[in-house]
Amino acid sequence: MRGRQARISLILLSSLTVAAGIGWRAYAASDSAQATQVAEVSQSSPLPAPEVSPARDLIQQALALWDTSKRKEGMLDADVQAKALLERVVKDYPGTEEAAEALVHLGFGHWWKGMKDQAWAYYDKLFKDYPNSPARIRAWLDLDDFLSKDGRHDESISYCMKVLQAYPNDKAAAEAKMDIGHNMTWMNDYEGALKWYQRMIAENPDSEYALPARRWAGECLMWEHPKEAIPYFQEVLARESDDTQKAWALWDLATCYAELEQYDNARATYGDLLSRKGAAYEYWYASAHQNIGMSFYLQKRYAEARAELSLAITGWPQETQTVENARRILGWVDQAEKRAASGGGGS
Repeated sequence: MRGRQARISLILLSSLTVAAGIGWRAYAASDSAQATQVAEVSQSSPLPAPEVSPARDLIQQALALWDTSKRKEGMLDADVQAKALLERVVKDYPGTEEAAEALVHLGFGHWWKGMKDQAWAYYDKLFKDYPNSPARIRAWLDLDDFLSKDGRHDESISYCMKVLQAYPNDKAAAEAKMDIGHNMTWMNDYEGALKWYQRMIAENPDSEYALPARRWAGECLMWEHPKEAIPYFQEVLARESDDTQKAWALWDLATCYAELEQYDNARATYGDLLSRKGAAYEYWYASAHQNIGMSFYLQKRYAEARAELSLAITGWPQETQTVENARRILGWVDQAEKRAASGGGGS
């Protein structure tokens, strides 16, 4: 179980690192999509681009400023200017959705910069002054993300539930279900997490989260029920286009075969991973050779085990943990060969 928890934690860390800027991306993507639509209209017809409201213009200016500073620590001049623009929206355009959105950005920006008390004040104002605004969706999901990173998983889940209760049919509901699954995974409640991933898949099959949820569902099953996990990973491999997701699925699928002692299938899957190029796959190369070596060792095919373990050790010396593991297994190979040579049997 410790190995299972370590792998799941590693997966979560990787995923949450990638997701750290989700609030920025959501709004930036929206602005980008709107700009693309305007450009397409301009190219296909002489109609003028739609006018941007003054409040929206101020928000876009603020986001452009924050985009230059969000990866730097502390409140910079750009942050101060962005804050002033957004607070102007809140003050000059009360009761509008732009004002509600500005409060979301203010809350997110302050939390992102480590100013959590100020962030809570903006979120509280949003929830008090705009109790029916759909801008609350992004605020709830931002808080879900922040609190989850702080290890406050029950609170994180409570904000996801607010999304599901108030906006069950909004596309953000899929993200909320996914995040509930992640929080439960991080709390080692794999059975509970599995139910949420499966619910997300069933209720939001066309969501961008549907395929990742299948991999996560497989992760919840693979150590205790590897046979049931295999179809999840196979579907990801059949339908997924993202190399990172496919690399994880290949690794997990091979692990399931190894758990079932289907070593030929495990080695074939590791071989598939090793045949693919790109950073997403190369990340696994050393560990794949190590695990192929382990499978040969378990089948008492010691010469083949030694060859694979030696590849892991000499090919990727910077992978210190994998090298250490491979050396340990290689020691087992040495001992087994000595026992075999003295008539004492293998491993």
